[in-house]
Amino acid sequence: IHTNINGKLVVSIFDVSGRVINTLMNNELPAGRHKVSWNGENAIGDIMPTGVYFIKVVSNDKVHLQKVMLIK
Repeated sequence: IHTNINGKLVVSIFDVSGRVINTLMNNELPAGRHKVSWNGENAIGDIMPTGVYFIKVVSNDKVHLQKVMLIK
């Protein structure tokens, strides 16, 4: 993830029903490149089943949504 200005970065994982599975990052960060990875777990540490999920990245006033496939 690359941010152009300092600010809050929120990265969340959603299931196909729109429920938040996990929030990977919710921090104030300086401008630059930042690495975020998801280990396939939900917020309480349970491994999620194989399937389609969505990654939502919010940085200041910009929102990016990416569809991903979790394969075990």
